[in-house]
Amino acid sequence: MTRLSLSFAVSIALPLAACGAHLRPAPQATTEPLPAWLNEPDSPVIARLRTVSQELLRAGYVFGSLNKTGFLANRAHTTLPIEVPATQCLTLTVVGSRGLGDLDAIVYAPNGEVISEDTQSDAHPSVQLCAGVQPRKLYFHLTAYQGAGAYAFASFLTKRERYKELVRAVGGRPGFAVFGAERGERGRLRNFMRGLVRRGFESAGEPTQVRLASDQKVLLPLVAKQARCYTVAAFRGGEVEDLNLSVFGPNGAVIAYDFSQASEAAAQFCVKRSGDHAIEIHAKRGQGAAEVAVFQAPDTAIGGERGLWLGSRGNPARAQAPLQSNMQTALASAEADGWREQRLRARGRLVQAESVAHQISLEAGCTLLVASGGRGIGSFRIRLPGRDVDESEGPVSRVEICASGSRQVQLQLTANGAGEYSLHTFHRAGARQDASSKSISVRPRIR
Repeated sequence: MTRLSLSFAVSIALPLAACGAHLRPAPQATTEPLPAWLNEPDSPVIARLRTVSQELLRAGYVFGSLNKTGFLANRAHTTLPIEVPATQCLTLTVVGSRGLGDLDAIVYAPNGEVISEDTQSDAHPSVQLCAGVQPRKLYFHLTAYQGAGAYAFASFLTKRERYKELVRAVGGRPGFAVFGAERGERGRLRNFMRGLVRRGFESAGEPTQVRLASDQKVLLPLVAKQARCYTVAAFRGGEVEDLNLSVFGPNGAVIAYDFSQASEAAAQFCVKRSGDHAIEIHAKRGQGAAEVAVFQAPDTAIGGERGLWLGSRGNPARAQAPLQSNMQTALASAEADGWREQRLRARGRLVQAESVAHQISLEAGCTLLVASGGRGIGSFRIRLPGRDVDESEGPVSRVEICASGSRQVQLQLTANGAGEYSLHTFHRAGARQDASSKSISVRPRIR
């Protein structure tokens, strides 16, 4: 068996030095002066924004040029053009007065596509946008969803993504988007990591790389702490074609696993009692390097086991036909059931256990969502905020959503497997449940 450096061994219960982790010096206080407008006395809004700004500056942010104060009446809104500089990240953070019970921030592309948003029930929305080699021109839309009052926002720039630092400074779940996402296995791991951070997880240590011969198994120790939930992910390198992952509890029993036939694997679990665990990585077919990363979150922050979405995956039958074939079959079936007004909402590619969010406009009546997967997709899970809606048993998922009026919903699509996918909607004015799809009702948002 290959000798491994176990500095990766994640030990939540022991000091970092005991794990061999590389300690980084604490960030030094910034010497960058605050702009004059942030030193305005007797302004509670400016005072709160000043506190957030100082924390971001200590984390390596620098001020951008877009800063604004203003007033919004109830349900009023304002839109500003913004530009994300090439190879940099632009962060916009807003603070509202006490009279503003809920401020929503949405970033739009010039064609009207929603790029990112922070629409939680609070008055301090924030978004972070990272550009690739080309700058991006976008529009920042701020709405007083509930209440009226003054607001102020500041912009910041960083050379790279610093989302975790933003979460610590402002709380909640700020919006996030990356343009020109990294390619290759390393890029896929980083994109996976970003998705976990947005959902409340944080890294429990630097990823480690292990080398695997064909059919070789390697164990990595993990000391997991009580009342925490974990995500373990492994991404292949070299010629590893099928990578399996298992997590063993203190008694040696398997508590989470991913045996799906893919070149990446991920599993989640929550811990009720601290103890020694182990991660097993198995190159079932092929050989080469694999990167393994562990993420953790307090169970109260994500809702415990109810907040996990990956589950334990065995070896479901995966689609063998290309996306176009499965998609045409699914759409024809929907039309045969009487659905009309077909619209393509999204099309792309998903890696194992990746989640993507889509903003969908609903009209009064019933809308049918049809998610289709191509070769390599085993199943889908569709989730609306706060609840799972459907988990398919194959590469096609159908969900019927009925609403009394027009509104927007954000759905999350998670794939078991890797491959191309598409998302279509159909509409019907009447509220007749489709026997072949799950049906739910959606009420207008009340806060």
